[in-house]
Amino acid sequence: MSTKKKLPLTFLLLLALPGAALELINNIYNVYVPIYLQAGGEGFSKTTLTLGFGVTAMLVGFWLTADNIFSFFVQPLIGAWSDRVRTKLGRRMPFILGTLPLVIIGVVLIPLIPTLIPPESSGQQSELVSLFVLFTLCCVVYYLGASPARVILQALRQESVPPEHRAKVESWYFFLLNAGTIVAYTAGGKLYELYGPLIFWAALGLYLVTVVLLLVFFREPKDLAEAAGTQESGNIKQLGSIFRNASAETRRNLLFFLGSVVMFAMVLSTVINFGASWAVQTLAVSETTAASILSFVTIAAVIVALPFGYLAGTKFGRRNTYVVSLAIALLGLLVLVFLPKVYLVGFAIFGIGMSGTLTSQLPLASEIAYDQSRLGATIGIYNLAYMFGFLMGANVAGVVIDATSYNFLFVSAAVFMAVGLLLALFIRANKPAAVTG
Repeated sequence: MSTKKKLPLTFLLLLALPGAALELINNIYNVYVPIYLQAGGEGFSKTTLTLGFGVTAMLVGFWLTADNIFSFFVQPLIGAWSDRVRTKLGRRMPFILGTLPLVIIGVVLIPLIPTLIPPESSGQQSELVSLFVLFTLCCVVYYLGASPARVILQALRQESVPPEHRAKVESWYFFLLNAGTIVAYTAGGKLYELYGPLIFWAALGLYLVTVVLLLVFFREPKDLAEAAGTQESGNIKQLGSIFRNASAETRRNLLFFLGSVVMFAMVLSTVINFGASWAVQTLAVSETTAASILSFVTIAAVIVALPFGYLAGTKFGRRNTYVVSLAIALLGLLVLVFLPKVYLVGFAIFGIGMSGTLTSQLPLASEIAYDQSRLGATIGIYNLAYMFGFLMGANVAGVVIDATSYNFLFVSAAVFMAVGLLLALFIRANKPAAVTG
């Protein structure tokens, strides 16, 4: 694949939009499914527009952890499997199309089922067993489609462009996702007030349109499609080959990189899961104000996503962009530790660093890979490290808070970020190898 080709913006958007639309659905799911589960229950707001099942917060926590654990195990195997598939549509499209019916069924029914709850029965678990079972099955169906599709779309948009354009694709993906999320959390609220399922269905419609456009206008590079026949015979072997067949330098780079990803994901999980609670406890603000404070992270991330992506495509490179972004995120955490009164500045700086890190992480994983025909397996392993860190982060942060107080939350986060930055400094990114096979 030539690295001199200038790609049109329309092609970058063609690759970025499906993943952004799918992740937008997931963000909406993460906001409203906990409400559906808890609405009507004891201690939950009685003024909510939502009818629900009245389950405990503990069950909601398990619910939202279970889908991450599912992704932890499934995504690496799906990524490795997709490397080995040979069809007329290429290696990745069959998975995107095959998971589409599951996504459609899940997204159509998940918000619809709570509307079937009789108002007088909202929160009465004993009277809602059949609807709760159906709701649970629909969530399972949704994740059976969405989780595999996510890793496939990651691999597709990375392998379809030359190395210097990979961060640009990710920056457009990140920009579109966060801009769409802001719209969903603001103007989308009006749709929810009009009729609850509409916000889900609008996001689903966007995903359907982008998949159709991808099917019509995208063709997998021929050399990659033909390389499917040269891969390992099994998924586990395919994953193992990322290390087994690589040079000592590549293995070293991968290990340092994956360690850095784990540390960063732990920090991100800490901020996402406990940032609002920190603001309530430490700054003595209301829950709504705390949520508004955290929005500075997203706003800052959206503003700088595209500049970071295009910077990473210059001679400055993906590795240097990654290191600098981690350093900026660390600076933001240190502001929160030592200057909590300027918390808006701290969260904004962290958002800037987070944006650059997420924009450059996946391209750097692709760049380190010794064989560009195995990016499905490589990205699957990246997701394994990221999900492990994300799952660990919330648990470790909870232990830190219980053992000390919220005052030490960002101290621990800063330590993890510093370790991630240190590991990143040891990465010596390779020039991507040509496709073998």
